[in-house]
Amino acid sequence: MKKNIFKSLLVSGVIALAPTMVNAQSANVSIIGDSTMYNDDMITLNVKVDNIKDVEEGIVALGGDIMYDPMYLTYVSATPISKPYAFDGNFITDGNYRIAGLDFTMENGIKTDTVVYSVVFKANKVGKTTISFENPDVVNANAENIETSTYSKALEILEKQEKITDEVVEEKIADTKDEVIETKVENKVETKELSKTIKVSEDVKEDSKIVDTVKEIETDSDKEVKEEAKKEENIIVTIFNSIADLFKSLIEIFKI
Repeated sequence: MKKNIFKSLLVSGVIALAPTMVNAQSANVSIIGDSTMYNDDMITLNVKVDNIKDVEEGIVALGGDIMYDPMYLTYVSATPISKPYAFDGNFITDGNYRIAGLDFTMENGIKTDTVVYSVVFKANKVGKTTISFENPDVVNANAENIETSTYSKALEILEKQEKITDEVVEEKIADTKDEVIETKVENKVETKELSKTIKVSEDVKEDSKIVDTVKEIETDSDKEVKEEAKKEENIIVTIFNSIADLFKSLIEIFKI
């Protein structure tokens, strides 16, 4: 613990002693990592130094504040860059984690794109939030501040989805089977009811056939009655005509 406190004080002292910024030299410090995560899950975000320009001896000291919203994220752990660099960090307030690092050899400064710190967070709630690096102090081998641009990370926390496990798959298969069986039973009942309806329809159809047959019989009977009546009428007319002819003959005889 005392060793970490000593390192932090030493690094902070080197950064504090750095004079006015050197405009010719520059670098970027960015928070990098995934842009989305699920609620209750963990995410690792990195502090990366890149786009280092005109810093021949390299960056020998770096410090600043990792800022995040504790409503959305909870700090879990942090891992600094390995030797020969010595980095350490501590909380200023909840949501403000300050880091500081130094190359104790003063000969192995950072000259290429390098991740200097990794921080693990756990998501607390669904929504959008931002993690940023603020108050940067980037120093060269001459203890001069380097012009620094910082870039934050926008993070979206999504509603956690159901994990597809064997148990979940089996449960969904069982539910599907139940739905299929229920559908089959419903279809069977519907088919049975339909069969009854068809049978009734067939019965009605048969009854209709009987009615039609009766009508046909009645029609045929009417035809026969009419034909018989017509025949009788013709016979009567013939008889009357014969009688009329007979009377005419008698009249002719009596005239003679």
